[in-house]
Amino acid sequence: MIDTPWASALPSQTIIFAIIELAILSTAGGYFLFFKILERARATNVALVTLLILPSAIVMGILFLEETLQSVHFIGLGLIILGLLSLQGRLFRLSRLKQAD
Repeated sequence: MIDTPWASALPSQTIIFAIIELAILSTAGGYFLFFKILERARATNVALVTLLILPSAIVMGILFLEETLQSVHFIGLGLIILGLLSLQGRLFRLSRLKQAD
């Protein structure tokens, strides 16, 4: 209390604006976009977006952090794609079309 460490450690104006920008653009903008998509698409399609978090993180890791992929990662990505296709119903529609031919 006597040394008042908070007086010298106040964040700069740039840092304060960066935090506000992150709060407005990232958080509020993300929720706005989420609810707009929910309004236009069905809830199931919006829920599928959560399955895209892992592939997005992998792609960003490759692009920005120079990470490398092993064969296990490709198998996992394939399973995620199969899960997305089956949950959305496209996989079943394709199989029905092939059976009808």
